[in-house]
Amino acid sequence: MKLVAILSGLCLVTSTTFSGTMGEKYTFKSPWTFEFGPRYWLSTNTFEHKLFGPTRNFLAPTGLNSLLASRLTYDNLTGNAAEGFWQLKHENGFFLKGYLGGGSIHNGDVQNEDFPGNPNGIDVYSNAIASQNHGSLKYLSTDIGYALFSGMNWQLGGFIGYHFWNERLNAFGCNQAGPSAICIPSIPKSVNIMNYDLIWNSLRIGANGTIQLSETLNVLVDAAYIYSYFKADDNHNLRPALQGLQYDGKGSGAQVDAILNWMLSNNLSVGAGGRIWYIKTNGYTRFEQTAAGGQPDPSEDIQKSYGLLIQTNYRFDADDNILKLLSTKSDSYLWPGLYVGGNIGYGINTNNVYINPSSPSALILTNQDRSPKNLNVSSEGFLAGGEIGYNWQVNNFIAGIEADLNYTSIGGTNATTLSTSNITTTTEKDLLWLSTIRGRVGKLVSSNMLIFLSGGPAFGRVNSKFDQRVVSLPCSASFVCSEGAISKNKSGLSVGTGVEYSITHRATLKAEYLYVDLGSLRVNTIDNSIPPADSLRPGSVIYSVNSKFNYNILRLGINIRV
Repeated sequence: MKLVAILSGLCLVTSTTFSGTMGEKYTFKSPWTFEFGPRYWLSTNTFEHKLFGPTRNFLAPTGLNSLLASRLTYDNLTGNAAEGFWQLKHENGFFLKGYLGGGSIHNGDVQNEDFPGNPNGIDVYSNAIASQNHGSLKYLSTDIGYALFSGMNWQLGGFIGYHFWNERLNAFGCNQAGPSAICIPSIPKSVNIMNYDLIWNSLRIGANGTIQLSETLNVLVDAAYIYSYFKADDNHNLRPALQGLQYDGKGSGAQVDAILNWMLSNNLSVGAGGRIWYIKTNGYTRFEQTAAGGQPDPSEDIQKSYGLLIQTNYRFDADDNILKLLSTKSDSYLWPGLYVGGNIGYGINTNNVYINPSSPSALILTNQDRSPKNLNVSSEGFLAGGEIGYNWQVNNFIAGIEADLNYTSIGGTNATTLSTSNITTTTEKDLLWLSTIRGRVGKLVSSNMLIFLSGGPAFGRVNSKFDQRVVSLPCSASFVCSEGAISKNKSGLSVGTGVEYSITHRATLKAEYLYVDLGSLRVNTIDNSIPPADSLRPGSVIYSVNSKFNYNILRLGINIRV
């Protein structure tokens, strides 16, 4: 009975031809279509956090019965993300769709304003300016819906779904642009003064429509109203009493994607378009949960993103359905030979950076809990590049070699000021580029689908930085100002697995996972401080800072047989 059930299930999604009792042939075609592809998103992002006095009334007009205490704005944030998308659709109109993406947030401006009369007792306006770096983003969306209306060249459907959005933002350095004494003297850009981890979980209710402009052009629009639950972790790295400050809130917004698709064949298309996202939530900043104490103060948080989308899309329909992958019928694609291609992806490394004292003064600071022994640094980000390879075929087995080179923006940072200290410690890690040369061995599960394993040497350029200082003092008047940085080409190993599927007689789509280990890197710091004459420090503050560079990477790509 189990075998009958399995075979019955397969019949729902594949085409079957068999002979009747009199020799006539009957063909059952799947009512399902499935499409998927890789997508690149170049975005500009803004995040704004407003903190109000305890009398804030969100039902009142702006400014009425409220007091703006502070405003934090991350602006001009440039994002690069790799994204995979999919849709499963039934001929009766039911569909399930979604996408998954991740990448880097580069550059950006940070403005931290405090207004007189705020809960911290500020009596003069402060406008502290910083820079954003080493940011990252991750997101997921999935929807279920139904095509409600259709015409000769258009279709309109409705859906309900879930959306997850996560940003990690940082702020480096600080300069005062107002009359306040905050950030005077200026804090150098080597110091990470703030980290933000922002999460939105949202309900999506929306509509999507397709308009066929010509035989080869169509426009797809996806628009949704979202109701969102917001949560954030805020670490003021110069203020131990405010580390772990949390925000929460509820609110709403909208998301719109629009893509112009050009059909290269009945099943293959390329597209370009735009995306706009907006979320606004109202909630509280939870001072009562920090060492500083206080009351939960009302706050408002706004996230805005817009940018360019570029994608490739492949569709399995009733004549080319997904379980045709199991067919042994020969197709026109030939696996042996030379190929070239391109890829986009997302990589992550989460490891501790170990801070080992190398001098008596550094050991004293560590033993007094004024300097951390290690910091956890999550390095995440976008990568893109190209590959060239060659395949050989023996029966259903493929062997080959592939070389690739990727630009990467995989980086991370962390910082802290321990509660028993006025010393701020900052660490940074970066992977600037990555190259692998891997052998590939795989098996054809059908004439147009390859599952493979790969492995070989890996090469990359990595950076590691360390900074420890008393930020309120210049190095010329401080007892500690220990700095170090190194950039080095490294080598190691890479292993991975993936799947590759032919979409034309010359092209394949590829999805793969890679584990890359480039080993460790050590930074030996130099103490640039000039301690006062009455300092009891026995000597220079020197550390040996060790970082490990191993990465988990997901890549989507297209290969073209030459």
